[in-house]
Amino acid sequence: MTSKLKQRRLRRLRDDVAWWRAEAKDWKQIALEHADKLAEMRRQMVGYQKQ
Repeated sequence: MTSKLKQRRLRRLRDDVAWWRAEAKDWKQIALEHADKLAEMRRQMVGYQKQ
């Protein structure tokens, strides 16, 4: 049987990993949104330059 200290450390580590994953997911979503905006701007610039 593991000690309460080890159990607490493991629980805190799991919580930290879950938090980091959620943060990474949020930042990935933001990066994808920015990439979409940049792609749209590039498409508009290409259309503008052809005129």
